[in-house]
Amino acid sequence: MTQPDATTGTIAEEAARRRRIRNTALRLALFALVVYVGFIIAFINRN
Repeated sequence: MTQPDATTGTIAEEAARRRRIRNTALRLALFALVVYVGFIIAFINRN
């Protein structure tokens, strides 16, 4: 991993990387929530 310097290109790349990481984390959280709710519904319907 290269050291970040003061150029705008690196700053833009860093911002894009953070945005991509946040989007991936949001997608994973949403998927986990859907699976969690699905398990709860399946558990309730089982009884």
